[in-house]
Amino acid sequence: MTIKNNIDIEDLVRWTYQVQRMDAQAEHETDQILNWLLATGSNAKVIEWHAQLGCRVDCAGSAAAAPAATNADAEAVHLVVLALARRCGDGSNSAILIQQYGRIGLRPDWLPGARTRFEPLINGKGKPKMVYRNRHAIACRVVLKDYPEVIRFARGQYGRWLSGLAWVAGQLRRRPELLETHSVIGPAAPRQPWSSSTA
Repeated sequence: MTIKNNIDIEDLVRWTYQVQRMDAQAEHETDQILNWLLATGSNAKVIEWHAQLGCRVDCAGSAAAAPAATNADAEAVHLVVLALARRCGDGSNSAILIQQYGRIGLRPDWLPGARTRFEPLINGKGKPKMVYRNRHAIACRVVLKDYPEVIRFARGQYGRWLSGLAWVAGQLRRRPELLETHSVIGPAAPRQPWSSSTA
């Protein structure tokens, strides 16, 4: 029996897309299949033609064009992320977020410290721009900072990313046989970091 290493789902996703580059691997394979089909017109026609020649059909492609072999655990994680995309059916926003942030190794920016507020508009001399009436300054011009819609959107993206990670982790925990060397824990990322007193 193989001893599995406990790993947080966020770290496993990061490893899958940063180190193993599963999204690039999948794109490469899809491109190869599409190019082959476009060049030949019909895969059934080509297979029949090869069979008439007495050839064995090898769909592996050329060794030079194939990228390095990937880890089975990375493939399993990628397939579960793709299953999330199919499950959502809404453009797979959660799955896309998981792949993007896994690739760059960060969490979505939830805009720590952001709050909607008015700030004075500053002129070229570094002083507030004023509103005048009868040559008397009656107010300073203000600009709205951190629109509430922007804050809601950023925190919504973080929530979708985290719920997607939790779903992927749950699927991998329900079917531990999918992973050969890893055992999933987490996600350890905070649920709503903007709610904590330290944020």
